[in-house]
Amino acid sequence: MLDTTDPASVDPAIGNALPAGIHVTMVSGNKKTGPITTTRTQSGTCPSTCRLLQEGACYDLGGRSRLHRDKLDRGAYHLWSHEQFFSLMACFTRVWRWASGGDLPNDPRHPCDGQTIDKAFLVRMVRKAQSLGQVPIIYTHKPIFNVSNAYERNKRAIRAAMKAAPKVAINISCDTLAQVDRASRMGFNTTVTLSSDAPSRLVTKGGQVIKGCPQQLSKSGRRFTCAEHCKSRNGLPICADPDRGYTVGFYTHGNKTKTYSKLLKIWNQ
Repeated sequence: MLDTTDPASVDPAIGNALPAGIHVTMVSGNKKTGPITTTRTQSGTCPSTCRLLQEGACYDLGGRSRLHRDKLDRGAYHLWSHEQFFSLMACFTRVWRWASGGDLPNDPRHPCDGQTIDKAFLVRMVRKAQSLGQVPIIYTHKPIFNVSNAYERNKRAIRAAMKAAPKVAINISCDTLAQVDRASRMGFNTTVTLSSDAPSRLVTKGGQVIKGCPQQLSKSGRRFTCAEHCKSRNGLPICADPDRGYTVGFYTHGNKTKTYSKLLKIWNQ
């Protein structure tokens, strides 16, 4: 049996100096995702351009998520190398979640900047997932909007992955409604963070439909999970369906909901 929390192979004394790797929970107990495989990467994979991270508003900076984030960064959790991860994928649940914390691995040519996607890793991961008949739920906050080599490389990496595995959705995590319009025009699947009082359905200035996360809107709470109940018209978890035809909105929540909601309203003015 695989023990994915055994820290024996890592050195807590050097923490973030550990080689980049991936933590895997084979069957998560998370009440939102449901009993599926989830992964987590080090915080160094998160881009500094993320406005929620800049404002301390990222969901991964609070509660139990923060505990897991800190433990991973200081070397308390086992990390699988990329090669080990690809071998382990055959043992994943059919639906699984990429990076419940962290982001896609960094380009090995720029391992410390957190801005640029490791194209080879992403393409190989989605191609293998599709070949195994898996349905991964993937988000990335790596930047794609400004004009620079890093932004252009990220767009090329995502497009290459979409071509390699057209049945797999790669969601661009957007900070604002304007970003939703821009990313959608580029042909990407999108998600966006919404204020806690946003409606269940809205339309951007560019005409992009946004529907609130069904799990968050559900009144059945813990009994409603991404993997088991949140289905698109194609029978897939909505965030894993590349053909769902709309943006998924996630509502701010937690003990700083009011603060985060105010920020989002300012950004969307």
